[in-house]
Amino acid sequence: WSSGSSGSTRNARCEVDIAKLDEAVEYISSGDAISNFSQGNWDFLPGERHPRGHTGCRMLVSYEFKLIFGIDLCETGSYTSIRNVCPTSCFCGAGMDECPLVCNVDAVRSHFLAVGQVPPFGSLPSLR
Repeated sequence: WSSGSSGSTRNARCEVDIAKLDEAVEYISSGDAISNFSQGNWDFLPGERHPRGHTGCRMLVSYEFKLIFGIDLCETGSYTSIRNVCPTSCFCGAGMDECPLVCNVDAVRSHFLAVGQVPPFGSLPSLR
């Protein structure tokens, strides 16, 4: 990702070659990235790993991913977020849209226990 050529743009933490940026956009928009991710290949581009070696949810929520692709996949709104599959990386909590029910169950359990009551669903172990 780092480049000393004149065809680059600089951010406080990352220097990106513009040609690589165009390649990254094509990689995502063509569906090749999703296909590779589903097979466990977490390349930003074909043959290019994440600059800090992140894979999976950590890669998808990284500042590099947000910088390059201009999207926060944990945000809700005009698309379905990745909160349901990456609740920890998206910092899911009780009552948050698109977060797994388990985030809400743990919050309810904690509330009942904090006031000295048994949760209505018994004393099941934490589902996290």
